Amino acid sequence: MAAPPSKVRRVVQKFCEEYSKTWSFITASKKGEEYAFCTFCDADIKIACGARSDLERHIKTPKHVTCAKSSASTRSITSMFGNKKSNEEDKVRKAELMFANFLVEHNLPLATADHAGELFRNMFPDSDIAKKFRCGRTKARQLVSEISSDYKKTLVTKLDRQPFSLSTDGSNDKGSEQLNPLVVRYFDESAEKVVTDVLSVATPNGGSTGENIFMALDTELKAAGLSWDNCISFGSDNANVMLGKEKGVMAFVLKQNKNVHIQGCPCHLLHIAAKKGASKLNSNVEEALIDVFHYLENSTKRMKSLQVFQRITGTALRKILKHGPTRWLSLQCVERLLEQWDALFAFF
Repeated sequence: MAAPPSKVRRVVQKFCEEYSKTWSFITASKKGEEYAFCTFCDADIKIACGARSDLERHIKTPKHVTCAKSSASTRSITSMFGNKKSNEEDKVRKAELMFANFLVEHNLPLATADHAGELFRNMFPDSDIAKKFRCGRTKARQLVSEISSDYKKTLVTKLDRQPFSLSTDGSNDKGSEQLNPLVVRYFDESAEKVVTDVLSVATPNGGSTGENIFMALDTELKAAGLSWDNCISFGSDNANVMLGKEKGVMAFVLKQNKNVHIQGCPCHLLHIAAKKGASKLNSNVEEALIDVFHYLENSTKRMKSLQVFQRITGTALRKILKHGPTRWLSLQCVERLLEQWDALFAFF
C-alpha cells in the first residue's frame, strides 16, 4: 500500500531591504514582516505568499497608478517650503496650514489670504511667526489642495478595508454641469463611531440619466481604488432616474453588487404625505407664513411691539423666518411659527 503523500510545507515570504532599493516608494510595514508599505497609496500590502509578485501586482492596480501620478504631478508641502528644518520655521508652516484650514472651515474666499499677512504683522508686531507669515491666495490654494488630497488618501485607506454605505443626490446648482456629491458612511475604528464623509463630487457626462449618473459614480470609485463589493447600501431620493428598476441608478448598482441594500429617502415620502395632508386644511399654511412675515418685516414698530408680547409670554426673542419653497427651509419656518405661537396669538 502506497504511503500517503507528505504535506507540502508553506514558505512564508518576509520583507527585505532589496524591495526598497527596487521601488523607492516601498518600505517596511508596521504590521509585521509579512507586509510591505506603499508610501504612494498609504497602504499595507501582504507579501507572505508571492513577495515580489505581490508587489508587482499592487503596482499595476488602478489605485496605485492614480496615487503615483498624483504624487509626481503635485509638490508636497515639505518640498514647497524647502528642506530646511527649524523649530521656528515649523511654527510658521503650522500657522499657515492652520490659516488655510480656517478659510475652508468657514467658507471664506481664498483671496482673503492676500490681506491676512499684513494684518497679522500689524496685530502682533512682537511675534517672529507673524513677521515670517507668508500665505497669499496662491499658497493658500496649494495648501488647501494638499490638505484635501491627504485627507482623501486617509479616507480611501479606511474604506478600502471595510464595508461602507454610499449616498448621492443631484445639486440644485443652476450652472452648466450637474454635480453629484458622493457621501460615504462607515465605522471609523480610530474614533470608535460611525462617521459620514464626502468622498468626492461626480459630474455626469451628458444628460442626467440613470446610466450617466451611475457611470460618474463608478468613475469616482474606480479613481479612488474602491470596489462596489465593499458597498453594503446605496441611498438616494425616490425619483425614477435614481430608483428605476430598469434604467435607474439602482439597477446599475445592483448589477455590480446584487447584495447592496437600496434605501430611498424617507424625508421625500414624508414631505409628499405632509403636502397632501396640508392641502385638506381649511387654511393655506404657506400663505399664512408669508403674510405673517411680511406684515412684521415691513414695520419696525410692529416688530418692537411683538417683542413686548414675547417677553410677556416668556417666548424667545427671535424673528419670524421668511418662507422658502425648499422643503427643509419650509419646515424651519413652520417650526419657528409654532415656537412663537403664544406671542403671535397675543400680538394679533
